[in-house]
Amino acid sequence: MARTRKPALPNSVSRKALLIGGSDTTFRQVVDDLLLLATDLQSARFALAALVGVTPPQYKMMMYLARQDAPEGLALSALAQALDVSLSFVVAETRRLQKQNLFTLSRDKQDARVVRASLAANGWHALKQAFPAVRRTNDRFFGALTRHELIELGRLAALVNKVRAGLPNQAKKATPNKATPNKATPNKATPNKATPKKAAP
Repeated sequence: MARTRKPALPNSVSRKALLIGGSDTTFRQVVDDLLLLATDLQSARFALAALVGVTPPQYKMMMYLARQDAPEGLALSALAQALDVSLSFVVAETRRLQKQNLFTLSRDKQDARVVRASLAANGWHALKQAFPAVRRTNDRFFGALTRHELIELGRLAALVNKVRAGLPNQAKKATPNKATPNKATPNKATPNKATPKKAAP
């Protein structure tokens, strides 16, 4: 008796550049690897944010501000644009960080309508305390890369993000919404991947 052949799914992409030998097998493997990477990145971000006593989005704001050369602080609108989130979200989160004495909010000297955010002394201290874990995590995750590979990885990630940013609104709606995790504190339990083998902030 002849065996019934298992039906095959059609290719998940149509562009020839993404098909190897007419198959999307390589493409699907790349996507699977990226999803695994994203999961590990989220787990690590959650764990590192918990060390600081903030949520992952708040941790991202703190790290971004720490790297800016802005003695008078960064306008909240500029922070929202840089992190690709809404201004209302940034306003709410920076106020929470201010209440925790991690952020300082001040009015712009030239335009009182503009609010600027800066890392407070407690914010700097909290980040510096977490940096041994940050360095350890990044070294474990990216330690196998050469300098050239790191630069190429960054270029490719930026290219994919640029393409995604240019998608029409209908296409963007097909992608999942960004989740906002619950507020994390150092005393709260973190996920099992708090110190994953592959994790990075």
